[in-house]
Amino acid sequence: MNLSITSIFKQLGSFYKKLGKGTKLFVYIALSAIIAGSIIISIILNSGKYTVLYSGLSAVESAQIFALLEEMAVDVKVEDDGTLLVPALDEAKLKMQLASEGYPKSTLNYDIFTEKSDLLTSDYEKKQLLVFQLQDRLQNSIKTLQGVNSAIVNLSIPEDNSYVLKDEKIDITASVILELYSNAELSSKQIKGIEQLVANSVPGLSGEKVAIINSQGEQLNSKQAEEGVDNAYLKIETVNIINNVFENNIEEFLKPIFGENGMSVAVNVKVDFGKVSSEEIIYTPVIGDNGIISWVERTGKATGNNSTNSGNTDTVSNTDGVPIYTESDDTEESNSGIITSDNYSAEYLVNQLVKVIQDNGGNITDVSVAVIINSNELSDENKAKYKELVAYSAGVSIDKVVVTNAEFVEVSEISFPEETNSSGILLNLNSKEVILIGGIGAGFILIVVIIIILTLAGKKNKNKSIINDKFEDAISRNSSGQNLPREIVINETREQALKRQIKEYSSNNPETVAQLLRVWIKEDENN
Repeated sequence: MNLSITSIFKQLGSFYKKLGKGTKLFVYIALSAIIAGSIIISIILNSGKYTVLYSGLSAVESAQIFALLEEMAVDVKVEDDGTLLVPALDEAKLKMQLASEGYPKSTLNYDIFTEKSDLLTSDYEKKQLLVFQLQDRLQNSIKTLQGVNSAIVNLSIPEDNSYVLKDEKIDITASVILELYSNAELSSKQIKGIEQLVANSVPGLSGEKVAIINSQGEQLNSKQAEEGVDNAYLKIETVNIINNVFENNIEEFLKPIFGENGMSVAVNVKVDFGKVSSEEIIYTPVIGDNGIISWVERTGKATGNNSTNSGNTDTVSNTDGVPIYTESDDTEESNSGIITSDNYSAEYLVNQLVKVIQDNGGNITDVSVAVIINSNELSDENKAKYKELVAYSAGVSIDKVVVTNAEFVEVSEISFPEETNSSGILLNLNSKEVILIGGIGAGFILIVVIIIILTLAGKKNKNKSIINDKFEDAISRNSSGQNLPREIVINETREQALKRQIKEYSSNNPETVAQLLRVWIKEDENN
């Protein structure tokens, strides 16, 4: 059957005309409920409490932060001027996470407009209220950090005086006091994030002017503290990496023998992180076994008839600490009375090699390996064989390896099926989507119910019209003289005639009359 839009509207119009007052009222109420429900659902979905995360950002930075928030699966909105809006409940947590990433760079973390300021509030009071509210917002943001129990933020913002010389201006400073949960520690990245959060919240405040202190009075963002934390984490991470490398290599080596889960390997590596510095100087000759002369001294002396020369010295000096060679030639006094003395000193330059050896540590000093094989029985001979294999694969001596056997406990993996509805659709939806789907489903069910009611009402009216047609046809046949007694009634009124005809029709067609009465009674009950 081909249906067009016009025919559908005609059928609906005919159905509507045949509806009773009660049915029409029900239809009006249902349609009103559908419209009201749609409006309420739309308001619920679109009236989520959003707050300004950042405003006044540059176009580039706004796009960067927006992309970062989308990667974090955050419901973020962007206005025409680049203002970023996020759910109010997530504001403090998001600011803390973005601060650890160094955002924002072109503006403050947020705009603060206190409701307590009015026309009678002075400028000084407004600035103080702004500082107080900023401190409170920073405290709430820092407390969202994992491991932080409470936080106190103090901002020291000097009064802006244009008459003060630039060299005499007081810097803006800030201090943060953190109370951590027991056994909680902050990483250097988290501490840096707190520092950047506070610095980016106050114009003119640099990270160097922010002091972060724990409840014991220790400064956490000093250079020494940062280096100490970084070194500790670096050492632990280095040892873990080395252990994992050895364990993976040994497991891959033993897998062909024992299978994927046939053994368990543990490696303990000792690493020396001590730093050692040494210096070595090596001297070598320049030409053959000799060096280059850099300094020479000669002394001559004569006694007797010859003249005496003293103090004849030639000196050239370039370096200190180079070997000096001395020669001496003395003449003893003879009968002729002549005494001669001659001294010679020379300094030679040689090659000098200086080696500076710097060892930054991180040297493996000891390695021990333990292997458990998943087996009830393992002979000593096999243990010795496997022990030797493990030692060679790890590059350690055999006495540093322990191999034993034990039966592993098989733990069956418990799989939790994902929650599904009756149609098998996964229910990993948020509350707003659930409300929307529920409203749409309720509206669809209501429309189906209305269509069913209209269909039943149409059928009822159709049956009623058929019965009425039959009744009228029967009456017309009776009135034409069919099946009527041949009695002649004189001076009979119209009302008497109708009663007589109905009585006679009821007696001749009892089933039709009974069906008609049932329809009338049901119609009266519905109305």
